[in-house]
Order: sequence, then structure tokens, then C-alpha cells
Amino acid sequence: MIFFAFLWLCTLAGSITVPFAIEGAHIGLTDHCINTGVKPFSSTGVIIATVNDTLIFISITYRLLVDTTYDDSWRGRSRSFFKGKGLPTFSQSLLQSGQEYYL
Repeated sequence: MIFFAFLWLCTLAGSITVPFAIEGAHIGLTDHCINTGVKPFSSTGVIIATVNDTLIFISITYRLLVDTTYDDSWRGRSRSFFKGKGLPTFSQSLLQSGQEYYL
């Protein structure tokens, strides 16, 4: 739990860097702007958020599949992962919605 709290703080910190990484300028006399410079660390927020989402997805999936009653073989576990076989209805819905979000 402490690890995921740390990842959440890292995601927050990575997202805060975006305004400091992009420089902009007005387009002529309009009220619109254009990016004039993007610093290399501007993508840290996206990378950290992706790592955070991936690790959360993997940990939730692991916890759901540990409790499956379908089959203890590798094939049975993969069926549980892809189709939700052997999981209670709520767990199956949680797994499938997590897969949809991640994809």
C-alpha cells in the first residue's frame, strides 16, 4: 500500500512538471497560442502515469485470479484472465472493466 501511495505521489509530481516543460507564444494578433519549445522532461508525467496504471492493473488482476475456483492449471488461469471463468460476478465485471480501461 505504501508503494502505491508513493507511485500516486510520483504521478502527481510528474503531472505538475508539464506547465514548466512547455513554452508558448501568441499566434499573431489572435487569442490563440502555439508551442514554441518542449523540454525533454515533459513526457515524465505520461510515463509515470502509464507505469502506475500498469502496476495497479497487474496487482488487481493478480489478486482476483488468486481467488479463482475454475482451475489451478496455467490454461485454467489464462481462461479466468481472458473470460473471467470461475470468478464471482462482481470480480468478473471488475476484471473485464479493468481490461477495457487498460486497453
